[in-house]
Amino acid sequence: MEVGTRMIRHLGQGWRICASGIAFAVFGVAGILVSLLVFPILFLLPIGRIRRARLARALIAKSFWLFTRLLAALRLIRPQLASIPDFQAGIGSVVIANHPTLIDVVYLLSRLPDCICIVNLGVWNNPCMHVPVRTAGFVPNRDTEQLIEDCVSRLMAGQSILLFPEGTRSHPDKLRAFQRGFATIAIRSGAPVLPLVITCTPPTLSKGRAWYQMASRCCDLILYVRDPIDISPFASRNRNASLAARELTQHLECLYQEELKGYYAEC
Repeated sequence: MEVGTRMIRHLGQGWRICASGIAFAVFGVAGILVSLLVFPILFLLPIGRIRRARLARALIAKSFWLFTRLLAALRLIRPQLASIPDFQAGIGSVVIANHPTLIDVVYLLSRLPDCICIVNLGVWNNPCMHVPVRTAGFVPNRDTEQLIEDCVSRLMAGQSILLFPEGTRSHPDKLRAFQRGFATIAIRSGAPVLPLVITCTPPTLSKGRAWYQMASRCCDLILYVRDPIDISPFASRNRNASLAARELTQHLECLYQEELKGYYAEC
């Protein structure tokens, strides 16, 4: 019986590795095809830059949604996603989330069709990706001060921005210290902060894990939505914007530590 159980487990693990390879191959090929065949059509449409960017973001969100359906069909990820509240027209929000797995950004953008994303320079300059991300109006992660100014201007224009305060994927067994960039952006713009909490059980595609190092079973990816944080009390208590950003960062890092305490205890 034990030998049979081990064999079934190994077969399941082998299938998940193959399925992961299929999923990444589909993602890459589909990304190239969409970049070369679909996005150029947007430039032929008689619409302005702002509307073109919104259509591009909606197209990216739809493409990511279809990819999440593929992950579910392959029995790799079983999502449980809370509803993200609709943003008020003309009022931007700083949407933040922890980053336990490589794939969580796909799920987030599939649920946030008009949210601006920060992309690293590797993606920004990638020949296969630079057309979609630039057309969508995403912000490149370059010079820190320039990045903050770009984000503040987008928020002041009523757009919402998705940020990961850890700066990169979380450690497999703990949250990374929060960087202050997101808080500085919120304080300077006056935009509220919407915290999203993500867990992935068992951990997969986390920092330091290759695509083929899959979990022993189908992963449960769960998204929790917490109440928006009004930043005005932090700004009013601190005339210095830097101190206000520091206090806001500490407050939200403690919130996430408390929310994820049980999750990391089981990792």
